[in-house]
Amino acid sequence: MFHFESLGITLITSFGIDYLLSEFANYLFCVLLLILVTHLKLIDKRYFLFWCFYFLTPFFFNFVLFEPGYMGDQEEYIKQLVQLKTGAFIWNPQGWVLGEDTFNLFKTMRVGISLTFLQFIPMFSFSSVTGLAFTNKILLFILFIFLSKRIEPRWIILFLLIPSLILYTSVSLRDAVVIFFSVFSIIYLIEKKLLLSFIFIALVFLTKIQNGPGYLFLWVVLFVFQAEKSYSRIFFCLLLLAAGVIIFWDTLGPLLNIYRLAFAAEDGFGFRDVQALQIFSGFELILTSLKETLPFLLKPFPWQTSSPLQLVVFLETVALTVLFFVLFFRDKFYLNKTALIVILGFLLSMALHAITVSNLGTLARYRFITFFPFLLGLFYLRELTIKGNHEVKV
Repeated sequence: MFHFESLGITLITSFGIDYLLSEFANYLFCVLLLILVTHLKLIDKRYFLFWCFYFLTPFFFNFVLFEPGYMGDQEEYIKQLVQLKTGAFIWNPQGWVLGEDTFNLFKTMRVGISLTFLQFIPMFSFSSVTGLAFTNKILLFILFIFLSKRIEPRWIILFLLIPSLILYTSVSLRDAVVIFFSVFSIIYLIEKKLLLSFIFIALVFLTKIQNGPGYLFLWVVLFVFQAEKSYSRIFFCLLLLAAGVIIFWDTLGPLLNIYRLAFAAEDGFGFRDVQALQIFSGFELILTSLKETLPFLLKPFPWQTSSPLQLVVFLETVALTVLFFVLFFRDKFYLNKTALIVILGFLLSMALHAITVSNLGTLARYRFITFFPFLLGLFYLRELTIKGNHEVKV
């Protein structure tokens, strides 16, 4: 048990009858929601059994595949969620002054915003360390309903069966919130919905600031420059981005270095090693990004793994990366200008994580929650293009 002394609340952090009762109540709540949605015909009844089993997945990770401490943020997120619900959450523990505590301030703010969103999703119990996992599953369920109006449900189910997606939404992390907002962002960008895409991009910034620039780049390129009209416009946007990084480095640099150095310090790097990672110019940032992005896409390499789980992550990463670029190059889809723009947004997002994240475990998580929405978005764009070409032929 974990006690919130100031709140008089006990969090269940050990496996036992209390834990099982709490989570089984959450599971039954999810099934009740599924029955209601199926009755309203928001999803086809053929997928009822799939979701009955999918809602069970949180039972197979904490205390089964690993101890909750393996992903230590879980207890902290549950604690902060309870504090939000009771009005005890402190939004500015270090104060609002920017400086050496800026990284911690931003982290507290984005965690608070993510959990504020999650607390409005109904759930029977947040009494255990796994409580948020069922909320995450409901977010995926909402995504399924949203996407099934656009993509064949059988394809969506294949995406839902990606091991990392099952893992990161079966524990009490906030990754599902970032994926949720990111998927809406990329879908609405592809559908050229200016206001809706901007709203969800803003929510991505608020919940995971490193993921926001890639989507903002897509928004500006598609709506301001309308770059999908010609390759020359796309090339001009790239030049403008590079020039902007160089010209405004004095503004961008300090914030980027805060993240790069703070993550390294969190991961146990020595003081001199941390200082050596500092980037001093826009030119250096561009070169560092070019050097570190490709390895970032595949890490951890087999010789860097220390557990069977990390080796599975590597194999999954290779498979998904191959799939991503097969979707892009197959049938000369790379000639599609919108697809090329999506790829550029994807590479920008990956580059930002490549230059800020050092720890292999954190790297795998951050890469996946960035990678998945772009993979889904590229698949959706292909489907739209194929459907459009078929209608033209007919």
